[in-house]
Amino acid sequence: MKKIFTLALIAGMAISVMAQSQATKAELSAKKATDSGLRTTRIAMEQLTPDFKVYKNGALPRHIAPRAAAAAAAADTAFYLLKMEDGLYAGVSPTAGMYYPMILTKATEDVTFYNFSVFASEEQFGWFLGEVSDEYMLSQDTDLVIPAGEIEAGAGYQATPIFATASGAEYKYGGTEEHQYWYTFSPDAYLYMTKCHMYTSTVFSEDGSDYSPWMLTAEMPYLFGSGIDLSAYPNIGMGQVDTIGTPWGFAGMTTKIDSITIFVISRNSTSVQIGNSLKLALHPVTIQGNQYLIDTDTELASHTATDVDITFSHTVQDQQGASHTMGVVTFPIKKNITGEFFITISGLNGEGANFGLYGDGADYAGYGDTYYIGNGKFRNLFGINALISVNAAIDESGTQALDRVEDGIKAHKAIENGQIVIVKGDKKFNLLGAEL
Repeated sequence: MKKIFTLALIAGMAISVMAQSQATKAELSAKKATDSGLRTTRIAMEQLTPDFKVYKNGALPRHIAPRAAAAAAAADTAFYLLKMEDGLYAGVSPTAGMYYPMILTKATEDVTFYNFSVFASEEQFGWFLGEVSDEYMLSQDTDLVIPAGEIEAGAGYQATPIFATASGAEYKYGGTEEHQYWYTFSPDAYLYMTKCHMYTSTVFSEDGSDYSPWMLTAEMPYLFGSGIDLSAYPNIGMGQVDTIGTPWGFAGMTTKIDSITIFVISRNSTSVQIGNSLKLALHPVTIQGNQYLIDTDTELASHTATDVDITFSHTVQDQQGASHTMGVVTFPIKKNITGEFFITISGLNGEGANFGLYGDGADYAGYGDTYYIGNGKFRNLFGINALISVNAAIDESGTQALDRVEDGIKAHKAIENGQIVIVKGDKKFNLLGAEL
């Protein structure tokens, strides 16, 4: 990197997520979903042919690469994305409260922010925090790398990084909102976290709220939801889609889950009629080379939704006068999982089901990994993240993670060949939680 300074220089903006947890949650949950989220934007079906990627037999790439798009080059805006393996965003609560824009990143490993701006080819000015000036410059590189240890676990800033160019164009995540936050993961603070980058840019909307109940066609009104039938596209090899899924978690870290919430819309109905077959399940993942190998036959935890799990809903009308119901479905799953795992949502076409999930993707970068699943195949067609919010705390300490596993076997430390290892039963792990 050409230049990076210690983030402690701007300690005046630093804030502890634990010290401010109650006040912050009360403040942020006041931002409710509004009618602005009812854009009936369609994804062109023509995209299915050139853009789909094929992953067979439950094997997915471990790292998702962003997809360049000509549409971004035509947009008069600047925006950036957090590398998905490095962090998450604030999501939606069971009362449909939506946090102000918040980025949550690792504390113990390097974190990368990618610049996908139309201005990326211009002479670069740099990355900043707080204000655009030499005193607050983070880096002069096109992409920003925050080294491990620069921000302590559970701490952060009342600001997000600013990307600026010599032309005067600048962008920060959630810059159209009153507040922005940037925290590192805490092993004790539970937050609703999502991969859906809801406030990425103004390409999609001037208010920067880049989440939408995306449509495919009038006959298939949900991108991730009921009624998806791809039989007319034989090159995809799927018919009716009843299940979607996404990888989750971080290597060597423990995700301590308290519940999982999905933000949904039901078009042309007066209630969110999910039926009794809507199930969310967590599946184990094995890392083999550069792939996730997903065991969809095994469930680490699951819950089938009923009416009592719909904790918020109201009916609104779009500009054409059609009635839509917005709702939140919360799955009361409690589970500690160390490392990566896979979330599936099935029963999208069950009896009475008429709903779809919100998703991102408005920045056109195609940096998302929600998959259609069917006929033994996984398809990532659009590079979009469904708005799935995991209420969890993330523990980056491999030692603590192993001490807190749920099977009751006590772990202890030992020194072997000058290296500290964790011995648990007949298995040994390093301090990051990787089995030796």
